[in-house]
Amino acid sequence: MTRFAWRQFRLQALIAFGILAAVVVFFTVTHPQLVDLAKLPQPDALKNRYATYEIVARLLLVVPALIGIFWGAPLLARELETGTFRLAWTQSVTRRRWLAVKLALVGGASVVVTGVLSWAVTWWSTPVDHVTLDRFSALVFSERGIVPVGYAAFAFAVGAALGLLLRRTLPAMAATLAVFVGARLAFTQWVRPHLMVPVHETLPLTSAAFNSAGITSPNGPLIVTVDNGIRPGAWILSDSGNAVDSAGKVVYGLGKKLASEDITRQNFREAIARLGLYVQVAYQPASRYWTFQWVETGIFMGLALVLTIFSLWWVRRRLS
Repeated sequence: MTRFAWRQFRLQALIAFGILAAVVVFFTVTHPQLVDLAKLPQPDALKNRYATYEIVARLLLVVPALIGIFWGAPLLARELETGTFRLAWTQSVTRRRWLAVKLALVGGASVVVTGVLSWAVTWWSTPVDHVTLDRFSALVFSERGIVPVGYAAFAFAVGAALGLLLRRTLPAMAATLAVFVGARLAFTQWVRPHLMVPVHETLPLTSAAFNSAGITSPNGPLIVTVDNGIRPGAWILSDSGNAVDSAGKVVYGLGKKLASEDITRQNFREAIARLGLYVQVAYQPASRYWTFQWVETGIFMGLALVLTIFSLWWVRRRLS
């Protein structure tokens, strides 16, 4: 059974590993250039060069989806659609073994390909990450570390389960794409920010602590936009808020106070700093980066395991 499953899958596997080898060679050749550019005092050259190559790193955003669509969904749906699964079941092969071998072989290849690619992208992008300190941004976080492995396992499991349920290849592929993209977007927007309780800190409004500040009305509060560089590498969850005093109370009527002074665009920031105001910021420290990586990976791997168990149950109890 294992040999037969490999013969069915080997062409796709050889193509995938060939592309992976080409990407790794590209990263190996271009990485020394990024390292040299990172040593320069001005990071613009490094960022410009990386922007040229970044399309390759973006592969990790689509690889898990492609695995789910082209490896997961057709894996079982095609056999159910054409009826070839009956041949395997008449060769002293149980349904669960038939399914388990396929899931283990192709699912394992999915994890290996994505894991190697993720490692390569993380290693290759290290010089840029040390300069930009932007690993918590939505795109970068999804391209680095170990979370792409969780995404790939989840996408593959979704595709396989939907193939069992729908029994048609094209509908299963379309449904896999919709479910995977929806799950990823929902997790990024609504789940990830709440995986850990953020750090809340009250920071003084010095000239280096905020990007901009504005007053909607003379009697209203001062609305401050915080400089993301105040905590290098941190994930700023609330980058704007009302100015408060030392006791943490929102200060109103600053428009009248500032209007009474000779405030110009040039000395506005200094005038704000002289008022001794503060702003409350919520953020995830840079030190929690790998904790977020492991937790999110564990969640998606757990979902993949649940879907795999469901598929094994379905093929034994419900599929006929």
